[in-house]
Amino acid sequence: MSNIIVLSSAEQVSMADEWFDIATADHFWMEWRFRVIEQNLIRESIMGSDKQFFEIGCGHGQFMKQGESRLKMAIDGCDLNVFALDKINSISGHAYMYNIFDKHPDMLNKYDGIFLLDVIEHIDDDAAFLRTALDHAKESGIVIINVPALSLLFSKYDTAAGHKRRYSKESLQALLLQVGIEPIRIQYWGLSLLPVVWVRKIYLKFVSAHEVIEKGFKPGNTLINKIFKLLMKIELRVFANPILGTSLIAIGRKRSKL
Repeated sequence: MSNIIVLSSAEQVSMADEWFDIATADHFWMEWRFRVIEQNLIRESIMGSDKQFFEIGCGHGQFMKQGESRLKMAIDGCDLNVFALDKINSISGHAYMYNIFDKHPDMLNKYDGIFLLDVIEHIDDDAAFLRTALDHAKESGIVIINVPALSLLFSKYDTAAGHKRRYSKESLQALLLQVGIEPIRIQYWGLSLLPVVWVRKIYLKFVSAHEVIEKGFKPGNTLINKIFKLLMKIELRVFANPILGTSLIAIGRKRSKL
């Protein structure tokens, strides 16, 4: 914890710790998510070395490292999971143990943009969480959200990972509007993963509970990981805006208060 700035007490969070050991920078899904985020940041001209970003629910800091090394973005992050925070190292941004509902005065209205990457699906009241997250963004600040998509894909894996729900494009847009975020772009990604995730849903019914995260998220071997990365490259080149996918990304802007 020597590199972590403690602003709040640690808490039990709805996330499987073993996921952080599997979700390395080389994992095809981590690379795929980053590439989708990168495409959207470039498309909307959001990046800039003069801007400061905040990842709420940063976990083990993998995206913070990707953003810093590959996009030259200054990214701070916060979480309440000690296991995950202890894995963060070699970043120029600040890592906080921080509960956003504490609304520390030094953290409010501070950031040009906030990332919520695969976070709000873990929260019972996602609307209240998003409203509080917005308090940490400047007026008209950017919000980047990634969530798992399509309720039909909800499976034993989602339960083990601590997911409360999956989203559709319509439900995510409605949530953004409800909390005061003006949607700029909402798109599915992971179209080619749909049959894989559907087969996973069936397969995991026969897997013991303590093996679900490993069996459901870890590639079987290096070759499989490479095959999925090839699918990623093809999809990102051919399908700029897939009609469906296993995940959803949303780019929005914090509405100015009247």
